[in-house]
Amino acid sequence: MEGEDKMDQIKIGKFIAKCRKEHGLLQKDIARKLEISEKTVSKWECGNGLPEVVYMEPLCQILGITVNELLAGETIPILKLMSVIDRSRLELVKQLEFEQLRMRIYKLLKLRTLKCAYVP
Repeated sequence: MEGEDKMDQIKIGKFIAKCRKEHGLLQKDIARKLEISEKTVSKWECGNGLPEVVYMEPLCQILGITVNELLAGETIPILKLMSVIDRSRLELVKQLEFEQLRMRIYKLLKLRTLKCAYVP
């Protein structure tokens, strides 16, 4: 499992380097824009670590990619991206429906408890 995480880091690192080069940027350009060291950018590109969450959105803006693409380590075609978004949206709807159902059950149980506690 640990090796699997390392492979993802390597894929993401190669993708960062590819996008950076496509934009004609050097590691020091990225470092300067993010106010970090060149060594940090190099570490990402070599697959020896991932950008901290605080740097992901700004890095993606610089590279012209989405955070989903960064984490996938590849460009996601728009149709595939829409499919991923749809699945995510469906999952969120399911979670919301579950939470609403849970709240209804909680209210019913609370109401039943109050009725049982109040015996004239």
